[in-house]
Amino acid sequence: SVSLQTIRVASILKPKLQDGQPAVTVEVEVVSDLGAQNTSQDLSRSEGLKMLSQLLAEEIEKEMATCVQNAQELNADIFGFGAAFQRKFPKEKQLVERWDQVFPSLHIEYNVRTNVRIRGLITTPPVPDLKPPKRGGQ
Repeated sequence: SVSLQTIRVASILKPKLQDGQPAVTVEVEVVSDLGAQNTSQDLSRSEGLKMLSQLLAEEIEKEMATCVQNAQELNADIFGFGAAFQRKFPKEKQLVERWDQVFPSLHIEYNVRTNVRIRGLITTPPVPDLKPPKRGGQ
């Protein structure tokens, strides 16, 4: 297992009309520092950081999709998708007027970029010494 400290999160909603149908791309950028690790993987190497960063992005996307799906089931636009459409497409008044019917089936795409950094002094995994200590004449 690892612990990550989130340093910075930035997000933007990009509403669009695809063949007349509303859709949104949610772009998120997350910067995290590796806090501690209890794994045999050497996360100090670029391959380990890339893998960790990819796993983090997948987990963030899964959590966002679950939250948005719950909001859609409740027809509660708590993330402001409707307001983003109103700002981007001010002439599409009929879209805003029927937002209660549009929002529950709104197509949403996620684009999550993550950057995991190493800031600590210990960058390699803890490796237990499995050899028994040597005794006097042996």
